[in-house]
Amino acid sequence: MGFLHLDGTFTAIVLALVFFNYTVVVRTVGGLWARLDPRAEQAARALGASSWRAFRTVTLPALAPAIASAASIVFLFCATAFGVVLVLGGLQFGTIETEIWIQTTQFLDLRTASVLSVVQLVVVAVVLLVASRTRARRERALSLGSDRASDRRLRLWGRGPDGTRSVLGVIWCRSR
Repeated sequence: MGFLHLDGTFTAIVLALVFFNYTVVVRTVGGLWARLDPRAEQAARALGASSWRAFRTVTLPALAPAIASAASIVFLFCATAFGVVLVLGGLQFGTIETEIWIQTTQFLDLRTASVLSVVQLVVVAVVLLVASRTRARRERALSLGSDRASDRRLRLWGRGPDGTRSVLGVIWCRSR
């Protein structure tokens, strides 16, 4: 890919991080989008909204928890990128990971490296907390959480070879 003249540039790092994290966004947001009820957007269209306005006012707010969750995870992956930054950018670009490595291996400044490590742990914990909360909001919005009051069991009955009734299986159903 040398003909692109991107070696050692910030653009190369960004393109690589987009390449690696694109699937995270597609799986997180696309998974929720596939399970959205299309009737809300259809109702907005039937009431006269354009397709763009229906998307902006109905679909996009419903996708907001998934977008926030994906953004927090992608931020975490990009902020802690080590190999991509060193291979494509060298020492002129850095993340907290590369700075910890430089402080430890080149300057032998273990105190600075340990402070940066603690800062990184705090940032990772906060981002994971945000991702967890947005994921929980998304699951509540989709009613994916377990609500025992709305669960019902349907038993499938059958006759055995001797003519007695027996349970063939149990199906769990959710009432909406």
